[in-house]
Amino acid sequence: MQAFKRNTKFSIDLSKPVLFTGLVLGLGFSVIFYSFLFLTRDVMLLLSTTTDYDQWLLTGAERYFYNLFFAFISVIFGQSICFGFWISNSKTKLQNANRWSVAILHDQHYLNLNFINWFAKVSMLYALFIGLTAKGGYYVFSFFPDYAYVFVLIIVVLFLQTWTTIRLANKRRSLRWMAVSAAIITVVSFGLAQFKPFDYGQISQSYLSKDVFRKYNLKLPAAEYQFEFMKSWLLTDIYVVKPTDVATSDSALIILQNKKRNIDELALQIINPHEGLSIEEYIISHRIYDDIPRMIVDKGVSMHTIKTIEKQLQADGFKKVAYAVVPENASYNQRYYKNHILMKRLLTKAGEAHFDSNFNKNIHEIKLTASGNIFLNETLVAPKKLKKLILSKVPGNKQLNIKLDISDKACFSDYIKIRAVIASASSTVNDIAHQVNTKSHRNFPVYSANDISKGFRFYVFETIQD
Repeated sequence: MQAFKRNTKFSIDLSKPVLFTGLVLGLGFSVIFYSFLFLTRDVMLLLSTTTDYDQWLLTGAERYFYNLFFAFISVIFGQSICFGFWISNSKTKLQNANRWSVAILHDQHYLNLNFINWFAKVSMLYALFIGLTAKGGYYVFSFFPDYAYVFVLIIVVLFLQTWTTIRLANKRRSLRWMAVSAAIITVVSFGLAQFKPFDYGQISQSYLSKDVFRKYNLKLPAAEYQFEFMKSWLLTDIYVVKPTDVATSDSALIILQNKKRNIDELALQIINPHEGLSIEEYIISHRIYDDIPRMIVDKGVSMHTIKTIEKQLQADGFKKVAYAVVPENASYNQRYYKNHILMKRLLTKAGEAHFDSNFNKNIHEIKLTASGNIFLNETLVAPKKLKKLILSKVPGNKQLNIKLDISDKACFSDYIKIRAVIASASSTVNDIAHQVNTKSHRNFPVYSANDISKGFRFYVFETIQD
């Protein structure tokens, strides 16, 4: 340290044991603090695991970038610990030292605490923002790569701050030592970033292996019309996926509560078995009407499978089924839209008879073939034109009755497109009817929105053909 002592406003005289002890303390603190940040990051990722085993996953580039950031922060803190130890244990006692030695020691002691305090507050705000404000969290916002420069600036500012008082004391004479320090920190940080103190991969994989979306590469169908169902506690998820080891399109697996199920097991599993009620008792209690099976179906599954499941749910007493869908031209990952659904009523045998006896006039048939072609009243139509054609069939103040004729070999994604178009057309007509009739009946407040738009509702009857 003699070279550093010459021509400086402060001096420290170190023995070899103190010199090496400071280096060991600095390096040891760097490794420990890096391990702490590494563990904190991975614990946060594990805590992001949802009930359906979705998880915040980082790409390889993201993980390495954050590892490098943690390494730089840790090594800079380690350097500060090293400087503080050297000054505190210099042969030149602090009570006899000049004010610069005291100022430098003060900076090294309190810089770390102030930065940790600031960083903890910023991290808390970020966590609140991700968890509360930005719905969908990591699917919506990420620092990397668009805001990577923020982390680089933090490293630069923190490094320069450790040298602020030293630079004031020594002006240009400290530039060489500052450059040497930057080089050493960079080399050590890149080496430390390769170190993985914990095996996060195995722990994470134990959760991801239960994720149906990833395990079976499940892809949801897109729909032009859907809504976000906020009462998610009423939904019970039924996954219908294509097996990974079977290429036949007609093959499908039914998964409920992370186990493969037979169709006749669904109702018993949806009804909480711990309540000790049979299906009959559960239906009599009228609680089954509050439960809505949410079918999370791969878009490539055939309609034969879907109709078989629907018939079983209908026989078990369920009145509705919700299909998980994503919006067309979705901006985010499909998991972000987990509560976006397309609702459908399950038509009973009595309902079918009622349709046949009461709505046998003004029926328009929409047919979906196995190849995905759509026919409206025996005329081939393009999917994008179907809504306009349906709206053109709406007579004034009369009901529109639609009969769906679905091939059992049709693809589920094609079926959802038709259902979404019908729902969108129905919503459009009801909105227009409500506006028109509200204006004409503005002096009759006893009419509700349902009364006004009653004559504009769509009635849909669905059949499936082999």
